[in-house]
Amino acid sequence: IINPAVYYDEKFNIIDIYENEDTTRIELEFYEAVDGDTAKFNLNNEIITVRFLGIDTPETVHTQKEEQPYGQEASNYTKTRLENGDKIELEYDSNSSEKDKYGRVLAWIWIDDSLLQEELVKNGLARTYMLQDNYRYAGRLQLAEEEAKNNHINIWNENNDTEEIKKDNYIQIIILIIV
Repeated sequence: IINPAVYYDEKFNIIDIYENEDTTRIELEFYEAVDGDTAKFNLNNEIITVRFLGIDTPETVHTQKEEQPYGQEASNYTKTRLENGDKIELEYDSNSSEKDKYGRVLAWIWIDDSLLQEELVKNGLARTYMLQDNYRYAGRLQLAEEEAKNNHINIWNENNDTEEIKKDNYIQIIILIIV
């Protein structure tokens, strides 16, 4: 993250600087979960693969990495939420590409008016990833991640010693020292 995406008013209340921005959500049907941060959906009789914007979950199906701690929990959470949701919607972010280098759609996923990415981060099953400060929900994800870290939830548990988490914590320490 280049800049914080949480903004405050003069009384230090959190404000949503994008609240007046026009957004369009597209309703779709769940087809299958790939892992914790990727799923397939039926959109107008076409199966599309969606990579959830702004987050990364521990790996379960990566071709070059072994399964990581909490990867299966993240995958199960995503699958269960998508299977049991009454209304699933996709939302593009005007500040992001519509597809990644693998041709997957990049989008926010809403289940019954709840942002799936935020749920995964709050539950310590995902970390913010490639999150630009101008993404519509960047502030929400930053706050959710901070809460999960402070409460040592799942991937942020002090006993979780994966190299990726160690590296993330090390980078944050360096940033704090520089600032």
